[in-house]
Amino acid sequence: ERRSGKVGECQTTVNISRSVAADRRYIAWLSLVALAYNYNIWFCTVRLAFPYHSPAANMYWVACDVISDAVNLIDICVWQPRLQFVRGGDIIHDPALTKAHYRKSPRFKVRTDIFSILPFDLLCLNFEFSSIYRLNRIVRVESFFEFSDRLENVMAKAYIWRVARTTGYLLFMLHLNACAYFVASEHQGIATTTWVYDGNGTAYLRCYYFAVRSLINIGGLPEPTTTFEITFQMSNFFIGVFVFSSLIGQVGVT
Repeated sequence: ERRSGKVGECQTTVNISRSVAADRRYIAWLSLVALAYNYNIWFCTVRLAFPYHSPAANMYWVACDVISDAVNLIDICVWQPRLQFVRGGDIIHDPALTKAHYRKSPRFKVRTDIFSILPFDLLCLNFEFSSIYRLNRIVRVESFFEFSDRLENVMAKAYIWRVARTTGYLLFMLHLNACAYFVASEHQGIATTTWVYDGNGTAYLRCYYFAVRSLINIGGLPEPTTTFEITFQMSNFFIGVFVFSSLIGQVGVT
């Protein structure tokens, strides 16, 4: 009886270690999926706002787009249909059941996964090359949240990831504001007033610097002169107050 008890304990330990190892392998894969998602939400927006498309650069953009799409396609076709799940206290390993479970999941029923990989990029063959045809990749946000939740569950000090994630949210909000500021400057005319981007230096870096000073309400910004500029700047101040109050609340929770 003692021997059988020891054997049972060993088998339990082995099963637990295998499940943890498998979970860590899946988290490692999800990190690639999350990286592909972040590539899409960061670079699709910056390419849409800034003039970063040129015949020399487009081939590199296409290569990066293909790699990120390949990661998402492998995740949807290979990993997700084989993901084990728990039913009635038992872990289901059967590939047919795991595939059926994935097809019944909200991600598949709502078609977010399918819609996110539709190749609207092919429209570039008949129209101008633009990242607007890749905006459907943004709807696959659940892949990032799944990675975030699983990573937080296996980390001994999960607060480190929470702080890093909150910082990432802040940087992305500043990124969106930098893109909006450049579009607003182009709408008004580059270097036409003291408020808009003057056309000197690196466009993205200068606009990001403006976004940091504007949303954080540091001050010392050039005064807006037109109605459009005043409206844009007032919206910046209101959004900055709302965003930073929300982020401070999240930091307090962590």
